[in-house]
Amino acid sequence: MFSKQKFCEDCALPASSHWGFWLEGLADVLLPQRFFGFLHRYLAKPIDLLMEKLFLALHLVKWREDFPLAAVQLRTACFIEEARKSGLKIKALYSPFGPNGNFLVEKNDGHKFRFEVLPDVGFLSKYGPGLVDDKKAGKKLLQKAGLPAPASKFFWFFRQRAAYKYGLKLGWPLVVKPRSGSVARHCYTNITTPEQLKIALKKVVQFSPCLLVERYLAGCSVYRATVVDFTNVFCCQQIPANVVGDGQQTIRQLIDQKNNLPNRGQVQQNNFKLFQIKEDVVTQELLNKKGYDFSSIPLAGEKVFLQKNPFLRLGGDIAEVTAKMHPENKELFERVARLFDLRLVGIDFLASDINMSWPKQTCAILEVNVAPCIEMHQTPSEGKPQNIAQKVVELALKYY
Repeated sequence: MFSKQKFCEDCALPASSHWGFWLEGLADVLLPQRFFGFLHRYLAKPIDLLMEKLFLALHLVKWREDFPLAAVQLRTACFIEEARKSGLKIKALYSPFGPNGNFLVEKNDGHKFRFEVLPDVGFLSKYGPGLVDDKKAGKKLLQKAGLPAPASKFFWFFRQRAAYKYGLKLGWPLVVKPRSGSVARHCYTNITTPEQLKIALKKVVQFSPCLLVERYLAGCSVYRATVVDFTNVFCCQQIPANVVGDGQQTIRQLIDQKNNLPNRGQVQQNNFKLFQIKEDVVTQELLNKKGYDFSSIPLAGEKVFLQKNPFLRLGGDIAEVTAKMHPENKELFERVARLFDLRLVGIDFLASDINMSWPKQTCAILEVNVAPCIEMHQTPSEGKPQNIAQKVVELALKYY
């Protein structure tokens, strides 16, 4: 099904798409955040409406209300499904290639509004989207506010040697990732050798013109917090790919059983949140360390990790941990949302334990996102699901 295009192992996107992200990253760096803020606030909407009317008049696009939810991003589908329960009518703008990511909502009173991905009411923010998309600017704002952020430095693609020297000076372990982007595309963590650092630098500049070298916090878990309207805070934990023994099945059988679950798909399918476990040299290394191979039978209840990184594209799991979140951590996430002046925001957070107050442990805010993956909370691998989509519907009805 996906064999016609060559997909990149590091971002699960067609390799041909790298240039588009590279040029987009170049624009993010060259044009200052204030420019984006002005553009977003005063020019983006009228330009979008003008282009929309032109394309509609030329019959290049059309609005469709009967579009399948599987055709749009999963986070968008979660919102649309909940919005329709509230009586909202939603249309997707279709081109000959399918939906282009623009949606039109009609409220019960006849009022209409548009959104992309999610209705984030970004027009109310004093900042434009550039501040969130730019990891460098966002990190500066966090540090200025005295919030935990790991030591890091940014470099242009032609300064790989300087980035390499900085990494050696900063010390192991390290993280290397693009200056802008999301969902951990071309993000390399727990780098512990000079050779790994060189490889990571080369791979990042294939995707982005500007990169970040950052201190990696060993022994921490990756959490994703979502804040809606400053006060509704939810949190989930990303867990590296694993299987849990039952005392009878082999690791191979457990992997096949998990991969065949109906909620797990191939990483190129955008209507899945969880993906099949990727097996590679890391998998073999972890099994060897335990003295296991694929024919080994783990004990009942024994968790066997098959990847080190918790990335979903590697087959990771999601545990909803909102109920376990320490009150001071909840306050921290609220504070971040207000700092960036965003009424819908996702926060990537590293910590030893979400149940422990953040000042009492090693932790860091990695970045924030304006289009959070609300589906991670809606249907987690474990824990009580949280209906964030309903909160986003309430947000839209309140402010649009």
